[in-house]
Amino acid sequence: MNSLGWMFDAFTCTSVLTSCGSAEAFQLGRQVHAYTIKANLVESDEFVKTALIDMYCKCDSLVDARKVLDNMIDFSVVSHNAMIEGYSRNQQLYEALELFHEMRLKIPPPTPSLLTYVSLLGLSASLFALELSKQIHGLMLKLASLWS
Repeated sequence: MNSLGWMFDAFTCTSVLTSCGSAEAFQLGRQVHAYTIKANLVESDEFVKTALIDMYCKCDSLVDARKVLDNMIDFSVVSHNAMIEGYSRNQQLYEALELFHEMRLKIPPPTPSLLTYVSLLGLSASLFALELSKQIHGLMLKLASLWS
C-alpha cells in the first residue's frame, strides 16, 4: 500500500503493531515503528505509543518498550499498564514494581487502574510473594472507593 503512495494513519499503524505483537514479528514491528517516526505519529498519538510498548513487550524486547515509555511526554495509565504487563509476562517483578512506584510519583500521576493492580497481583502470585500480594490487595481495598 505504501508503494502505491498511500499514507498509513495512526489507526492503521496501531492495528499493524498489535498484529506484530501477537505474531511476535519483531523485525516488522521495528519497521512500522520507523514509519511512525517518519510520519510523526509517535509524538501525536497515544494509541500508537501504547501499541509500540505492547508490541515490544510481546516480542520480549523490554528495553525498546521502556525507551518508548520513557520518551513519552504525556503519561497515561494505559501505556504504563502495557509496560507493567510486559514486565509481568517476563517475570520481572522488581521492574514492574519500580515502574508502579514511578507511576505514582509522576505529577500529575496517572491514576492506577484496576488492571494495574491485577497485573501486579498476578505477577506476585506467580512468584509466590504472599506478603507483597497482601500489600497490593490492601492498597486495592484502600482505593476501591475511587473505582466505584
